[in-house]
Parts: sequence; structure tokens; C-alpha cells
Amino acid sequence: SIGYPVWGVEMGIVDEHDALLPEGERGEIVIRGHNIMKGYWKRPDANKETLRNGWFHSGDIGYRDADGCYFIVDRKKDMILRGGFNVYPREVEEVLYAHPAVAEAAVIGIPHEQWGEAVHAIVVLHEGAHVDIDELISHARQFIAGYKLPRSMVWVRESAAERDRTVWPFSTTPRCQSLPTRSRAARIRPGRVRSNGSRAIISPIEATRAARFSSETPRKT
Repeated sequence: SIGYPVWGVEMGIVDEHDALLPEGERGEIVIRGHNIMKGYWKRPDANKETLRNGWFHSGDIGYRDADGCYFIVDRKKDMILRGGFNVYPREVEEVLYAHPAVAEAAVIGIPHEQWGEAVHAIVVLHEGAHVDIDELISHARQFIAGYKLPRSMVWVRESAAERDRTVWPFSTTPRCQSLPTRSRAARIRPGRVRSNGSRAIISPIEATRAARFSSETPRKT
């Protein structure tokens, strides 16, 4: 939760057409008030995109509960559109983080011929930890719908001291920065296994397993 609007500031949730949404529905958080910026310096295109219809468009996906409290779900630009269903990477990441073997995780969308985008996970295991891919998927299945499950994974086995942050850019939170990771993950082909010193990058789900996942009927949580 990010709480309630402060004095002099209005907040709302809008859909893709900038129409205000009722409580409980997810959309982009918009803000207006005396303390909102006037615009970006010499960036008219950014102003046109961000400042619309009298609102500052935050780029955050969220919702408002019955008490008027606002919650952030994820960044709009990070949302994965899989076969007409919205998948929020943060939700999947939180589930992966809940597994005791997982130290860090990042979830991104990668191109998919049938679904438009597929859910792809990059997972860093705790030093000395071991987990089977089926176990990790089974763990995630307990908490999220089938269409949100990762269809592919990359395991990065390395200690925090040995992590090459120029390859897998984790932020100070210390969660992985999804946008830089997306371009790097796209270069790892399914079925490819390579090692580099103490780090092993393992492509995960075989084609048959991925096909089984994609054949599931999407269901809402």
C-alpha cells in the first residue's frame, strides 16, 4: 500500500482510454495537485505522454480499495500481455522469492509466436542451494494462475560476491532491473547451456514441458 492522497492532491485509477475506474479495478495511477510538476524540460513528447487530461500519469499500475487506500501492483511498462491476459511481473517475482532456495528473481516478457509474449524468469539461487525446476513451478502454481507461470527460466548459480552485475544488473534493493535484463535474456536460446567460471546459466524448461504449460486453460486468480 502507498496509503492515501495527501492534502491538496487528487488521485485516481484510469484504464487505457483514460477513463476513471471504480474501486478494486486495476489501472494506471494518475495524480493532480499543487505539488505536481509542470512538465519535463524541453521534452514535449514526454509531456504529451505523461501529462494528459489534466492528470499526471505515473506509469504505475495499481488499484484503490473501499477505504480509499491506494496500492501499487507493478510498472505499466513491465506488464506482460500473454494471450490477452495481463501478467504483472512483480506478482510472479514475489511468489518465486517465497521459495527458500531463491535469493533473487526477475520476471520479464519475451516474444512468443502464439501468445504474443511469454513469461520468462531469471532466478538466482542462494549459495549452495539446489532446487528442481518442477519443484519451483509446482511452488508457483500454488499461488498464481496457470497463465502467469514462467514458460522459461534461466538459473544463475553464483554467490553475491561473485555476481557480475554488468551481465545481470541487480539494483540496490537488491532486485533485478527488468529492463536491462530483458535485452540480455533475449540472447539466451532455449536448450542452451553454458558456464563461465563460477557462474552457470541454465536454460530451463524443455519444449515439451513448455507446450504442456501453454495448453492450459487460463483461469483467473
